Amino acid sequence: MSEERGIGATVGAMFDALNGGDQVNLGELFTEDAEFVGADGTRRRGRHDILALQAQACGVAKGSDRLELNALEWSLLADDVSLCHATWTRGGESKGTTVLVLTHIDSEWRIASSANIVNQAVQ
Repeated sequence: MSEERGIGATVGAMFDALNGGDQVNLGELFTEDAEFVGADGTRRRGRHDILALQAQACGVAKGSDRLELNALEWSLLADDVSLCHATWTRGGESKGTTVLVLTHIDSEWRIASSANIVNQAVQ
C-alpha cells in the first residue's frame, strides 16, 4: 500500500469511527502509548485513556454533530513517521484542524499523536 493511500485510509477511518461512535475501530487506530489533546486543552496519554475520553464525548454523530473531513495534507518526517493536517467541519457550525503524527507499524499507519484546533465558528 502506498503511503498516500495508507495515511489517507487511517485518517479517514478515524473520522468514520468518531462519526459512528465506534470505539473498537477507533482504538485500533491509535498506538498503545498515543497522546491526544482536545480542542479544549484536555490531554490524555495512552489508548485506554483516549478511548475513555472519547466515550464520554461521543455517541453516534448525527446531523450537526458529524465531522466532515475536508482536506488532508501530510509529509513524511522519516520513512515510518508522517505529520498530517486534517481540516474538517462539524455540521456547518464549526471548523478546525486536527494535527496528527502517524507511525508505520507492522505495515499499518497508526496514530501516535492527535491534537485538535477549532479554528472558528462557521458564519
